[in-house]
Amino acid sequence: MRDMVAQKAGADVINDLGPTHAGMGDYHIAPYLERIDLAFGCADLVICRSGAGSVCELSALGVPAVYVPLPVGNGEQRFNAAPVVDAGGGVLVDDHDFTTRWVARNVPAMLADTDALAKAGHQAWSYGIRDAAQTMASIVLGLVD
Repeated sequence: MRDMVAQKAGADVINDLGPTHAGMGDYHIAPYLERIDLAFGCADLVICRSGAGSVCELSALGVPAVYVPLPVGNGEQRFNAAPVVDAGGGVLVDDHDFTTRWVARNVPAMLADTDALAKAGHQAWSYGIRDAAQTMASIVLGLVD
């Protein structure tokens, strides 16, 4: 990934996530994050697959996303993202349509429209579930009783 970004954007815009690089460069690359919620919380927009975990985490945090469902199975990734997208909290792009050309035509404009991003974030937040652990614990404890 680092090599691809460096080739397209230049090596001088790439940093890691260490504290000495805070606010430096446009791209911060990490091989794995223990606290992806913190990275998501810093993002203006996320481009990702639409697995159930990603959709739930992003909507709970109120982060708008470009969801690109993995084109396998019975289409469950499309179904995961559809309610958030229908609520205005993101955009759904078919895998075969998600090209460098699509990104160049759409993503810069999305990032530049801060009002639309804020509205999409609010719509994602309104769809997000933030008390799932408490809800599940209550259900399980209710069954035990």
